[in-house]
Amino acid sequence: MMVRIGGLWWVNPCRILRRCDSATTHGFVYGTLPEHAECGEEMFAVEKRPDGSVWYVIRAFSHPRHWMAWLGFPLARWWQCRFVRDSQRRMNNISQ
Repeated sequence: MMVRIGGLWWVNPCRILRRCDSATTHGFVYGTLPEHAECGEEMFAVEKRPDGSVWYVIRAFSHPRHWMAWLGFPLARWWQCRFVRDSQRRMNNISQ
């Protein structure tokens, strides 16, 4: 993952840890590597519920690892929440 902050590129390596595949769920979990600014995991999945509805699910936990991430913690949380909103909006637009 690469992020541009203040005109500088910041590389944040991560790795796919596992797939989330079952009869009703498909997705993956990725985790941050030691060089990443934060420490944590994120899951992205699509679930088909018993009522036939389909849900897009994002689950995440993290905390800052790098001192600059600690300084920018409120901004990082804002970006994460914005990503969730934007990706859910995009998924809704695709399904219509």
